[in-house]
Amino acid sequence: MQEPPKIDGSTILSFIDWFYTHYGPKATLALILVVPVVLLLWMFYQARRKDREANLALEAKEQTIQHLAAENRLHRIQMFKEQFKWSDHQIQIWLIDNEPAGHQLPEKVKKAKQKQLKP
Repeated sequence: MQEPPKIDGSTILSFIDWFYTHYGPKATLALILVVPVVLLLWMFYQARRKDREANLALEAKEQTIQHLAAENRLHRIQMFKEQFKWSDHQIQIWLIDNEPAGHQLPEKVKKAKQKQLKP
């Protein structure tokens, strides 16, 4: 397999010299200024696109986790009702006491809810 040609400083200078002779100083200056700007903009666009894709993947992951947590909670409620013969009131108290870590209720709210649920 043939290696790609190596580009060194003299190759770039000879290209700029050729461009200058064919298109003039204004076009050469524009080329020297525009090419790096376009490359920087392309680099920022690619980085932003990757960030957007990563954010979409994280959102999908979070939705999946929330769905699985809700499904797990429903299975536990069903187990408590069927196997342990818990009432809806007992399950409500258990749910209040065992909120997920990210959704913890303040103690005042927990106590108020428990008072409301007492028969």
